[in-house]
Amino acid sequence: MADSTLVQGAGLVAQTERAGNLAASQALTQAGQFVAEGTAITIKRNNREFNKNLKNLPDSFCFPY
Repeated sequence: MADSTLVQGAGLVAQTERAGNLAASQALTQAGQFVAEGTAITIKRNNREFNKNLKNLPDSFCFPY
C-alpha cells in the first residue's frame, strides 16, 4: 500500500511541476519525503522484530536445507 501511495505522490509531483505550481510541488515533495521516512522506520522496526522472533524459535522449527 505504501508503494502505491509513493507512486501516486510522485505522479502528483510530476503533474504540479509541469503546471509550474512551485508551492504545490514543494508541498507534495515534502509529503512524499514524510511518507518515505515513515515507511522506512516501520519496515526497519518490523524487520528487527521479525529477526528477534526468528532467533527465539526452537531448533525443532527450523528446516534443514
